[in-house]
Amino acid sequence: MDESNFFIDMEGNMCILDFEDVGRLPESFASYTMSSVGNPFVVEVAKYLDWPTSPNLHSVARIGAILNTLADATLGTSTYP
Repeated sequence: MDESNFFIDMEGNMCILDFEDVGRLPESFASYTMSSVGNPFVVEVAKYLDWPTSPNLHSVARIGAILNTLADATLGTSTYP
């Protein structure tokens, strides 16, 4: 997550984008990303979003562990992380 991925739209809404692989993800994916405590920038942004904690965080974490272990690292995208 990089600061350049954030902007405010014309209606004052905060938008988060990653121009390498733009897509629409379920809210639980975004909630999981913003619950990361390993990145100080993410922690600061999360304070201002006022998002409810997703009830799916545990499931998303488990799926992430499986994907990190077994899946193609690109997950079919055009870039390698």
